[in-house]
Amino acid sequence: WIITCAGCIFSMQTGLAWLEAGAVRRKNQGSIYWKLIINIMITVVCFWLVGYALAFGDASGDFIGGNRFYAGNKWEEAHGVFKGQWAHFVFQICVACVLPAVTCGVVSERITFKAAGIHTFFMMIFIYPVILAWTWGEGWLYEEGYRDFTGSGMVHVTAAFAGLACLVVVGPRYNRWGNNHKDVFDNASGKTESAAPVQDTNNAGGAQNVQ
Repeated sequence: WIITCAGCIFSMQTGLAWLEAGAVRRKNQGSIYWKLIINIMITVVCFWLVGYALAFGDASGDFIGGNRFYAGNKWEEAHGVFKGQWAHFVFQICVACVLPAVTCGVVSERITFKAAGIHTFFMMIFIYPVILAWTWGEGWLYEEGYRDFTGSGMVHVTAAFAGLACLVVVGPRYNRWGNNHKDVFDNASGKTESAAPVQDTNNAGGAQNVQ
């Protein structure tokens, strides 16, 4: 049953891929699929090496875990049922793959494969496992009474804020909507300049339209 649920969650990658591909220009649609594949591979390796141990390695009441590296360190002693342990690991891998898919989707057409890979690496090593340790890993936030049965906080809120941070740094898509890279965010930094709207020469009335 756990593996079946993991498969359902992993199928979200298909929906996210189609959603992102439908939001970019046709010439960049292929890169969306490759980016998701690269993110999945990096997520699996990082979570197997370090992420799972930091999240679920005996973090009870603490800030972070530190046991069960390589997703199989003496599990037969800690849990007793080996199949159940690997099922849990596979389930968490499928959940973890959602984060880079959502975050990188926010900055589609703005970052390279290399940047997406580096982002996924840091998310799976330093950010997401720590948040998991606080919550599902029964860390300090769990001890304070926090409960999240579906991952809306750890997964989707974390991915949303990470995407927002990336968006503020890289800005909107270049040469889209009639503006430069960071003009949309200039007002937040005290600047008042903005790119001029694009003149639609086909408009007989002379109104200015943004393409």
